[in-house]
Amino acid sequence: MLESVSEMSGSDTEALAGIIRSRMGIGMNVCEVGSWKGGSAETIGNIVKENNGTLCCVDNWKGNEGVPNHAEAKEGNVYLEFSLNMEKCGISGSITTLRSDSVDAAKLFQDGYFDVIFIDADHRYNHVKDDITAWMKKVKPNGILCGH
Repeated sequence: MLESVSEMSGSDTEALAGIIRSRMGIGMNVCEVGSWKGGSAETIGNIVKENNGTLCCVDNWKGNEGVPNHAEAKEGNVYLEFSLNMEKCGISGSITTLRSDSVDAAKLFQDGYFDVIFIDADHRYNHVKDDITAWMKKVKPNGILCGH
């Protein structure tokens, strides 16, 4: 586990794993909107890998204007850090990445494509609202749209 990477508590991580497992199946498709350094991607990716599925990680890896991670992204290469973290935990082969604005990325997928979509990108109200609106149609019937 990449403990220093995750910004989620242990109970949040367990809850996320439970949600992903509830829709577990061979060839499952999961999308994480907002991956940063990969803490929650590791949790999701391990389950996806066990099921020969795919995890699509969507992030601009630049941080968000007006929040602390923006300064961190300007000083370093967060995407490279994410990629190395995914290699270290052995799930890079189960992950595809989209370096994009989250709302723009949603347009690349057909409606009803994902079993689960986990939104954890820009936490400011209008951005969360825009992400939910953009991604909700991309979840399969009886799939799950959730977030942190």
